[in-house]
Amino acid sequence: GTLLLAAGSEPSPARDRISVLRVENDRILPYTSLELDGAVRRLKALPAAGDQRRILAVAEKNGTTRVEEIELRCSP
Repeated sequence: GTLLLAAGSEPSPARDRISVLRVENDRILPYTSLELDGAVRRLKALPAAGDQRRILAVAEKNGTTRVEEIELRCSP
């Protein structure tokens, strides 16, 4: 099926959540997610490796920018 990559914010404490959502029968269903310490500025999906979804995330906290490659396990 089709997978979507999304980011959302939590105001207190300041954390952003990266989510992988699945599209099934015209519905969007939760698949897996991960919280990051700080604000997500950019996301890019990288080629999958088996049941691992790889994401490149640029996050910022207190003026410091980090680039992280994240692997999220997505079971069918």
